[in-house]
Amino acid sequence: MKLKKTTIGALCVAAAVAVGGAQWFAANTASSAEELVVRAKVEIPSGTKITASMLETVEMGKKGLPVNITGNTAQIVGAYAATEIQPHDIITSGKLSGHAPGETLSDGKMLYSVAVKNLADSVSGKLQSSDIVQVVVPAQNTGNNAVSTSSESLNALQYVEVEGVTASNGQSANAASTSSGSNQPATVTLYVNQKQISALAALGQNEIAFALVSRGDAAKAKELLANQDALLQGVQP
Repeated sequence: MKLKKTTIGALCVAAAVAVGGAQWFAANTASSAEELVVRAKVEIPSGTKITASMLETVEMGKKGLPVNITGNTAQIVGAYAATEIQPHDIITSGKLSGHAPGETLSDGKMLYSVAVKNLADSVSGKLQSSDIVQVVVPAQNTGNNAVSTSSESLNALQYVEVEGVTASNGQSANAASTSSGSNQPATVTLYVNQKQISALAALGQNEIAFALVSRGDAAKAKELLANQDALLQGVQP
């Protein structure tokens, strides 16, 4: 009987060790899973147009990686460095801009800032330069007179590029988060043309919010903006 109890005890210990080992293996396998990411191969000064020769793709463990990354160099080549990027820095959408700093606006493009009334209007303050957004008028703000006006106006604002987001102290919302402890956006500045400015003006005093459509994919952004240009052909100035 004593031998039988000893055998059962040994089997229980072995089972516990096996289960613990399986859990350890699963945890370590998950943490060591790798993802393809794009890094800077050389130092990239702020404002530099990024080329393929400046980049490298490597596999890195998923644990601790930023969420706004891509493993596709085609989505980064042609964009501009929004900040200085050091060798081996992981490229994230926050480090990229669709336009060179100080670049002269062309093709009728202008900068137009829209005030946001609360944090939710700016996607909880997460909007960034070069994001493609859709302008939205929250349902509670569209009265009988606003609905017919807004439908055509919003058609002109389906895909719009963000130039930047500014906090109430005039700083970039991202900079304000480190210097003053608050990064709640006060305005969102957009690249727009005259028809789109007229569309924004037609929204009057309606609360304006933004929906994020695309981030970190230069090819998709170009396609969406081309689609918007096509939509604008049917919008009255």
